[in-house]
Amino acid sequence: MTAPTPPDPPAAPVRPRRTALHVAIGLVLVLVLVVAVAGVLPKVLRAAFTGDAMRAGPLPLSVSATAVSCQGGPAASWSTFGSAPATPRANADHTAYLVDSSDGSVVPVFTASRTVGNRIRVGKNPSFIVTNGAGTTVYVLIGDNAIVPIRTATNTTAAPIAVTAPVSRIILTPDRNSAYVFSSPPGSAVLLTTVNLVTGVAAAAVPIGVNAATTVVAPDGRTLFAVVNPGGGKAGSLVAINTGTGAANPPMPVGVSPSYVVVTPDSRTAYVSNVVSKTVTPVDVASNRAGPPIEMIGNPLNMAVSPDGRTLYVVTANATACRGEPVLVPVDVRTGMTGPPIPVPGSGEASLIRVAPDGKRVYLWGAGRKNALRWVDTTTRTAGLPIPLGSDTGAIMFAPDGSTAYGLGTDENAANRGTSLIPIDLATNTAGTAIPLPPVTLQLALR
Repeated sequence: MTAPTPPDPPAAPVRPRRTALHVAIGLVLVLVLVVAVAGVLPKVLRAAFTGDAMRAGPLPLSVSATAVSCQGGPAASWSTFGSAPATPRANADHTAYLVDSSDGSVVPVFTASRTVGNRIRVGKNPSFIVTNGAGTTVYVLIGDNAIVPIRTATNTTAAPIAVTAPVSRIILTPDRNSAYVFSSPPGSAVLLTTVNLVTGVAAAAVPIGVNAATTVVAPDGRTLFAVVNPGGGKAGSLVAINTGTGAANPPMPVGVSPSYVVVTPDSRTAYVSNVVSKTVTPVDVASNRAGPPIEMIGNPLNMAVSPDGRTLYVVTANATACRGEPVLVPVDVRTGMTGPPIPVPGSGEASLIRVAPDGKRVYLWGAGRKNALRWVDTTTRTAGLPIPLGSDTGAIMFAPDGSTAYGLGTDENAANRGTSLIPIDLATNTAGTAIPLPPVTLQLALR
């Protein structure tokens, strides 16, 4: 019997031939992978080690502030923020009006020519100074019971407008045709007097409460909001006053130690920052009802709303998760949700916060030595290089057209330690050459 034939051994696998095309494709894929890793990895690592997730790209505003952490690395330095400033443009054509309380005068400064005009005598102890919307009249408070108009076309004064009781502050309606004068008689509630700046007639004073920390007029001019802070660790309130009748709504309870109030451009919602409560209270203007408080990281202070009314920006301080640095917290007005905080080192309590007319930048300023105007790019959500304003800046004012800001203060490094006016080009975020001034009080108005 014949033995069976053994099976053939398995055929060796056929190896594909590597052509020059295959090699080229492989090299291209490796190169693409290397570039992708090189571009993305640093962003991921930087976000992880700095705790600033916004450096890796914009995030939606539906993130709770309490879920966001600024911890993870050393405090950011200005050298890592923004880009180098551009060359400043030519001097803008504005007129600044500065108060000199020592001799009862107002000093006009013409920014285009960098010259100081003749003093305008207004009376003893001038203090508050404001400009109407058209820029035709400047109003100066003298003493504690009169407002002096200055016609800017001729820089001459008109008849004083008398007001009653000691005046503590003045704010204007959005059209700047009326002024609200706040008086604080000892042992009495704060009084509100409406002054028609066209006719020069003052209405009867209306009591509005005690310890009004902040006041603001709604953009539609119909409602005046006053923050009432009783102190002593007690909850405060927001008082809405009808500007047409002077009637005040019942106080709306807010949080502990309320500080600032802002109103959306459509005049529908007011927001109150509660320092001790670490919240922001939204209040519906039509119903005079408060919504659920918005929790903040740190102590909320000053606020501003973007011109399109979509975003509320809140400056907070003492945020432990952010190493105590001041941060800017964006809040979606529609949903009430907060976005990741943006660190803004050196901004302090930011006594002034202003959103640019196009909404692309937020400017922050707080009085203090070696001061600067800080700013945040709202598109990239990063802080830019600070704009230096001298060693001791006591006031800052934005021009009505949004093109320029002016810092007023003294420079300890100057030979004469004199007062100066520093123009700031807001298109390039650069400070121009300071305009030397005679000694003036740190109060100014612009037209």
